[in-house]
Amino acid sequence: MGVVGYLFALILAQLVQLLITACGSRIWRYFSFASISREMAVKLVRYSLPMIPNALAWWFVNLSGRYIVLLSQGAAAAGLYTAASKLPSVMVMLVTIFQQAWQIFSAREFSSSDRSESFETVFRVYTTCLLCSGSLVIAFSEPLSRLMLSGEFYEAWVLVPPLMLGAVINGYSSYFGTLYNAAKRNGMIFVTTIIGATLNIVVGIALSFAVGAWGPVIGSVIAYSTISLTRAIDTKKLINFRCDIPYQSIGISVLAIETVVLAANLSLATPLAMLCFAFLLAFSVVRNRSIVVKVISLLGGKA
Repeated sequence: MGVVGYLFALILAQLVQLLITACGSRIWRYFSFASISREMAVKLVRYSLPMIPNALAWWFVNLSGRYIVLLSQGAAAAGLYTAASKLPSVMVMLVTIFQQAWQIFSAREFSSSDRSESFETVFRVYTTCLLCSGSLVIAFSEPLSRLMLSGEFYEAWVLVPPLMLGAVINGYSSYFGTLYNAAKRNGMIFVTTIIGATLNIVVGIALSFAVGAWGPVIGSVIAYSTISLTRAIDTKKLINFRCDIPYQSIGISVLAIETVVLAANLSLATPLAMLCFAFLLAFSVVRNRSIVVKVISLLGGKA
């Protein structure tokens, strides 16, 4: 049946999954028309309504780059841009997995007395992992691209470092965005995303005709940075905790240096980027040594 058969298979897979989950949990035991609360229904709608345009705006942000390149540079350049997005998409997937777990934890801890300490610890661990893993992938983007980008698509590897930098910065926006969910104030999630989406399109189109595929890449980095900074500042009104600005600044700067060195395709670019990663890793261990000691002691206790 071709493509239609493939789509039918996806639909059937979702239906089977739904039936197994519903029957296995006997979900109908917890449902009653008589128990439906109008007040709770209104709260749920108010909570979820801003998330719909927000999801559409994020979808637009993530897809707009390739279409801007397609319209300004043609199908060949758009193909290279899409190929270069493979590695950063892995980072986005990992951030999404964290966000799902973080959403549950933040909602549970938001009303606790020691929430500032809990949120600070999670932020430190999360951003350390985010920065170090992003730095590692950026440093090895050229050899990794040899494996993942075959043939003529290999030349797109120079776009991987800035796209990965954008994916890391986007990880910050996911963390702060979840704080709005925990506080049940989702309106600003939509507002910040719209601001970022507008910047992404305007900057991407403005630069695409001058620097080609680099236009949307630069636009996405600016958009993700704006969303993250806006959310970080605004969520201070909801919950205030130390973000360790010096560490975050040095970490982002190291990733930016790696990106510039590799994108410029300098001689010994990959070894220089690896040195940057080694510095960031060592700095992260020293800066967060108290957490590292706790993790080691926990692992030692389990062993």
